[in-house]
Amino acid sequence: MKNNNNVSRRKFLNLAGCAGMGSLTFLNTLLNLKAVNAACSSAYNFNDYKALVCIMLPGGNDSFNMLMPTLQNTYNEYAATRANLAIPANEILSLNGNGSGYGVHPNMPEVQSLFNQNKLSFIANVGTLIEPGVTANNYESKLKPNHLFSHNDQIMQWHNAIYDKREIKGWGGRMADLIYEGNTNQNVSMNISLSGSNIFQSGESVVEMSTKRYRASTISRYENFQIRNNLINNMLEQTHTDIFKQTYNNTIKKSIEMAAELNEKVFDHYTENNWSCNTGVGYFGGNLEGVAKIISRQSLLGFNRQIFFVQADGSWDTHGAGTPGVNTHGILLEGLSKGLHSFYECLETIGKQNEVLTFTMSEFGRTLTSNSDGTDHGWGGNVMVMGGPNVINGGNIYGNYPSLALNAPQIINERAIAIPTTSTDEYFAEIARWFGLSYNDITDSVCPGLNNFYTPSAQLPIGFAQI
Repeated sequence: MKNNNNVSRRKFLNLAGCAGMGSLTFLNTLLNLKAVNAACSSAYNFNDYKALVCIMLPGGNDSFNMLMPTLQNTYNEYAATRANLAIPANEILSLNGNGSGYGVHPNMPEVQSLFNQNKLSFIANVGTLIEPGVTANNYESKLKPNHLFSHNDQIMQWHNAIYDKREIKGWGGRMADLIYEGNTNQNVSMNISLSGSNIFQSGESVVEMSTKRYRASTISRYENFQIRNNLINNMLEQTHTDIFKQTYNNTIKKSIEMAAELNEKVFDHYTENNWSCNTGVGYFGGNLEGVAKIISRQSLLGFNRQIFFVQADGSWDTHGAGTPGVNTHGILLEGLSKGLHSFYECLETIGKQNEVLTFTMSEFGRTLTSNSDGTDHGWGGNVMVMGGPNVINGGNIYGNYPSLALNAPQIINERAIAIPTTSTDEYFAEIARWFGLSYNDITDSVCPGLNNFYTPSAQLPIGFAQI
């Protein structure tokens, strides 16, 4: 396990250079915290545009029914273990090229098409790991993440890439802390959520701006309540001697200003006549449409780097999934597939498909065996990355798809839980490298456990990203 007491030379010099600024009075520290963080962050200057779109599948995606083996012997292992949850072989949608031998759920023809057109790839059996080489034989003796099968803890760990303690700063937020000065716009957060507050985008200097799919909320929207608006605006203009009251006051004012700028430069610009994309598949599709609109106006907004967060529709906690083919999970996969396909087509329409990396996360996979009506909490699971030819190496399945037989080396206990063969650190680190961060910053801040799995070299940890 990585020794957290070791500090790199770069990090030591950075900390030493900030020591004087850090020794402020309590009051001045509160007032100048953001300035200190900005001065201590790494300097990045970008002359291109890149955006990350994180798609969260909340509840735990049963991803071994999203990506399945199709060769006779491996399918037989899958079918025997999954029993009443197994998708019939003749219904699985086969993948071409490097996906030969695998297929996707019958409700995902759009994902099948994206994969076969080299616009999407899978990374097999990804999960939260503290150390490599965990198998059924050594599982009990290996270090494991805290509260491994807990929704709350595993969501937090996928969002923050910290596995041995609770941490409210996410790896997306830590990335933004390092690079936000590379954007000319310092008024609107580079981290924008269409699905509310989240840990993933929360940093020290940068926090997410939460907006809605068609318009950012501002007090000024309530035109028919001018008296109320005036009263609120008058309150916000007051100056408070209490530092906490003033900070709260400033935060509200800043939020209103950010929303107003986003509306003016993005949402007020588009009408039915000048927006040709339609990703409107449920709430998820509408949120992706909001992301596309913001991305399309990135130059006017003054962004070189942006991070978006969107949750897929529904709860993916399929304890009671029902009969395969018409079950809850199949309906969720259908909405995800349609949304991803429409979003990619929208990116092509606005000419941004080579500047956006879309990736999925879910807090864990699920048990391979049935609880008679669904599945329970698992560990490893399959994820997807999507983007143009300058973003990902599409049409591939990366990582090690495990044997799903009950006695296989990566399967534990009577419920058949898949032990991950690729760490979330490797997955996140490759996304961060594509985004433009250095390996030093990734290992020092973004994914502090990466060195347990990967020594930086000319190659990427997994290989799906175009660098």
